[in-house]
Amino acid sequence: MNKKKSVFIHAKIKCGYIYKYLLLGNDDLAKLYESWDFDSDEGKFKGLSEFDSTFGYTIYPDEGIKNADDLIGQEDFEANGDIIVDVEVEDINWEISDDS
Repeated sequence: MNKKKSVFIHAKIKCGYIYKYLLLGNDDLAKLYESWDFDSDEGKFKGLSEFDSTFGYTIYPDEGIKNADDLIGQEDFEANGDIIVDVEVEDINWEISDDS
């Protein structure tokens, strides 16, 4: 299986707002994030709480979004009922710690 890197997507909606989403791939960050209980901030999960506060919605692999362009024309995830008209991708440089 090819490694697909998790990325941030900056989605511009029709009204002009821009929202930041996390698109999970199948990389080590995605595995760590999916195993996280949303409370722990120690050991290998150190920093995930702060990281999680930097975006508005997580797009999981089973949602059928393979890349950022798949979002164009879809309704935004912020319950505004507005349409995504443009996207930009931002790489995530996350260091996975071996701490338990």
